[in-house]
Amino acid sequence: MTDEDFALAAAAVICKSGQTSKAARQDYERASAALWRGDGVGTDLQNQDKAAAIEFIWRHRVRLYRGYRETDNKLPYARSLPGVGPGGCHSLVRSLGQDTPRSDAYLRRLAGATGEAPQAICERLAADTGHRVVTIGTLIWRAMAEGHLVAAGKRWGLAPV
Repeated sequence: MTDEDFALAAAAVICKSGQTSKAARQDYERASAALWRGDGVGTDLQNQDKAAAIEFIWRHRVRLYRGYRETDNKLPYARSLPGVGPGGCHSLVRSLGQDTPRSDAYLRRLAGATGEAPQAICERLAADTGHRVVTIGTLIWRAMAEGHLVAAGKRWGLAPV
């Protein structure tokens, strides 16, 4: 991985924020092309806050990537980047090779019911099963999305058949 890869991964996350996959992909393609040409992305993106965040990360990519590599706290570091929100930081560190679950309402609901942090739930189950943390997070998300696993208040369990 290079500092350019790091900056482009952050740009992809920023472009995804609040958009459909198709719109995010189009924005990312325009932004990355502009960056490689040495142009600003402000004329290629409608959202000027996103454009400014992407340009900042690109301009400071060497320093920011070094900081990311050197920190033990990848999620907070990713969250500190401009334009990267609380959900986006999980997406960014996953795209940079970290084994972390997605941040979603289902996993947070289960965490609230169990009293454990979402990451801790996934790490414990991953250790017990031999699966990756991100795989466990995806399985929980899918089970809850399809109604097989439920969590409400401080209670959780399998849905009645």
